[in-house]
Amino acid sequence: MKAELLIEPELQFGAGTHVDIRFGLKNYGPITFDDPAAPREIRLGFVGTPTTIQGVKDWLETARKGIAAKESKKPNLFPAFPGFGATLASAASGSAHRNSNAPFHLARSTI
Repeated sequence: MKAELLIEPELQFGAGTHVDIRFGLKNYGPITFDDPAAPREIRLGFVGTPTTIQGVKDWLETARKGIAAKESKKPNLFPAFPGFGATLASAASGSAHRNSNAPFHLARSTI
């Protein structure tokens, strides 16, 4: 058997390159960060029970504010996430008037 080590390519970000997408976004921003035509909002829709939908909304709010790094002997394995606004310059949004709670059997039958 013959093994060959492939060098990871540098990924391109807004203001630089990096081999790791997490560090690239955190340090250099997305490739379109200075493009006026780039989206500044990500529209989301959810299908689920009121409890599961609220769980996703709570998690998104936590992620929007940022998530601390996880303690590890390998600090680059679980880096901090600075939050959506700080990193991606965009917001996740949903319109309250478009939220609806369908009975589970109806939601399941339409999927």
